[in-house]
Amino acid sequence: MNHGILTGYITTLILVVSFIPLLNAQEVIITDRPTQTYSTSVLGKGGAILETGMLFETVNHENGDKSKLNVFGTTFLRIGTAANIEFQIATSYATLDPGDGGDKVSGLNPITLGAKIHIASEKGPWPEVSFIGNILLPWIGEEVFRPEYVAPDFRFIFLHTLSDKIFLGYNLGMNWDGPLRKGAFVYTLMLGMSLTKDLGGFIEVYGNAREDERAQHAFDLGLTYLLSPRFQLDISYGNNYSGVDSNFFSFGAGWQFRKTKI
Repeated sequence: MNHGILTGYITTLILVVSFIPLLNAQEVIITDRPTQTYSTSVLGKGGAILETGMLFETVNHENGDKSKLNVFGTTFLRIGTAANIEFQIATSYATLDPGDGGDKVSGLNPITLGAKIHIASEKGPWPEVSFIGNILLPWIGEEVFRPEYVAPDFRFIFLHTLSDKIFLGYNLGMNWDGPLRKGAFVYTLMLGMSLTKDLGGFIEVYGNAREDERAQHAFDLGLTYLLSPRFQLDISYGNNYSGVDSNFFSFGAGWQFRKTKI
């Protein structure tokens, strides 16, 4: 682990948190992290959210080797461009230890560009619906992390409100990995709940299935905490239960630094 990067990231996060009481906030932030399930929430025109975090993943290979991927300072910027459309850009810095005696690799992950569109509000038994489309660019970032071709993905995003404290979200879509140009079906299913006024929790399952390959299925769970209506902390843990044997731990934050224009 790069302790210098980790220390710098945590120090920056503490400094930002120290200014939270100064925020004059009315809107309550809704982030896309830390779940694998995108939220149906779309920023209105003029709104902006910065989501950031760190992730530590371990993969246990069949030959006994363990590879480790550390992702530092994930940067996910969401900007509201219209009443029902937001633009997104994301990247991060990662280190990969293959665990087989090979060289460690560090560098910038490819940039992802995307847009989320709100389609319909929840009405009776019918869920709230949004759509998100992303493209992973192959021209920027450390070579080992870059896809060979432009790698698109899309998801339809659904949300059911089960009670004033419990909700059910799920995503259905496709993604393409770049090297093989083979599409994979992607799903997520997440149960979220309000534990207190500021504390939330979730548990979810998610996975993908690609033609001629073994399907991958995983679960994760985590907590979110609102320090203010516009600043949220999160922590999560996940584990594959079929396919690749891996697990991850992640923590981060979301900050709505520009309110939506009324």
